[in-house]
Parts: sequence; C-alpha cells; structure tokens
Amino acid sequence: AVALYDELTQLLNRRGFKQVIDQQLAHQRRVGGGVGLMLVDIDHFKQVNDRYGHDVGDKVIRHIAWNLRRLVRDTDSVCRYGGDPEGVIIAANTLQHAIEALSIPIFEEESLSVTVSIGCANVVNGLIEKALKRADEALYESKRAGRNCVSGRFEAPQSVYSLPKQAHRSRHFFRSAKQQN
Repeated sequence: AVALYDELTQLLNRRGFKQVIDQQLAHQRRVGGGVGLMLVDIDHFKQVNDRYGHDVGDKVIRHIAWNLRRLVRDTDSVCRYGGDPEGVIIAANTLQHAIEALSIPIFEEESLSVTVSIGCANVVNGLIEKALKRADEALYESKRAGRNCVSGRFEAPQSVYSLPKQAHRSRHFFRSAKQQN
C-alpha cells in the first residue's frame, strides 16, 4: 500500500496532495470556479530546532498542522508537501493571524509563539507545477518583505474560445498588526 499521509503530522503527503489536486481540478472542469493553493512556511524554524531541539521542532510542526486542519473549510485540504505544512485553498490572511495568535506549549512552564509566511497562487489551465512555482516565488516575496505576511502571484486564465489574454501578476501583502505598529 502506498502511503498518502505524512507520519509526523498525519497530513496528506506529496502523493496525497497530487490525488487531491487532481480531484479538485476535475471538479473545477465540471462545475467551473478556480483552484488556488498556498505554501505556508514557519518563520525562523531552524532557530526553533537549534534552541529547543528537534523534539520541540516536531511538536511545533504537529501543532501548526493540527491548527491548519482546524482552520480550513471541509472542502479544503492541508498537505505537507515539503518540510513545513502547506495548505491548499485557504483564506490566507485569516490563517496567518490565527497562527500568529497561537501559543504552543513546549515545556511545563514555557510556551512558544511562531509566525508563518505564506505564498499564494492560482492554478491556471490545470498547470499545477507552474502554480506551485508561482506560490513558491510568492512565499519568498513574503520572506523578503520581513516574514509574517502573505504574498500572491496570480495569472488570468486563458480561454480556448477567446483571443489569448496577457497574463498578469498581482501581489498582495497582508501584514500582521504587530508589524504595522
């Protein structure tokens, strides 16, 4: 049997992600609408591992994964595609602020707060790899913008029934209230 879930987080793994995104694209073709995805990266995660150890780092990842599942709609999926959890089709600014507000108990008398950077993109014409690349670029825009924010890279769909439209990109940054003060 092929594993579809990540052992640490119990989130869908890369293979599970592929199945879910294929299902969502098939649904989109039948009923219309769009498919979006986002990559979520825990800010300064290496420092968590270096300071507290990998056991605490694993606890942080499990806690974030649990909260991502709790925050998404029933029709959305959360997958662990790479090293950190990532979500498919989530309200990004709501998610970012909810993660920032978490207090993760790591020891009996100590808790830890983390932030996340998020990169969003839409899937155009079923091209998942291109959408993942744009979401990854947007994630790094969030990192360069100071972390703890959301960036997006979106393209206009091309219709086979109309003349080709020029693709456009837009970037939207959501910053936490803490960073704006």
